[in-house]
Amino acid sequence: MNCLLLLPRLPPRPDRAGLSHLRMKLTERPVVTVTALITLAPRGDVAQARLVVGSVASVPFTADTACLAGATAADLASRSGACAEQATASCTPLPDGEASPDYLHHLVFVHARQALGEAFAAASAAA
Repeated sequence: MNCLLLLPRLPPRPDRAGLSHLRMKLTERPVVTVTALITLAPRGDVAQARLVVGSVASVPFTADTACLAGATAADLASRSGACAEQATASCTPLPDGEASPDYLHHLVFVHARQALGEAFAAASAAA
């Protein structure tokens, strides 16, 4: 019997889009994983943003990125900080013995803010 495995196709990355994927490991498994995707409008501001946080809670979650709509290079740092704060507030870390919940919240904030900045830079370079 011949079996044909059909894998789902991922859509191509949109034009003017940048992606960043960060993870931090304290031992063998990651304690935080953050992926950001930013797509820029033709005038260079944020048209769409996505932020996914994983490894820190029981399931990955998509953070609210509404505050990034229309962000420009001039105000991206403050807006990505606000978005990272919202992601941190939405996260309920699992106790894992390697890091305290406060430290895990801190890692989510730092990595989310960094990933958003890197994704914006990559999108700007792709434009």
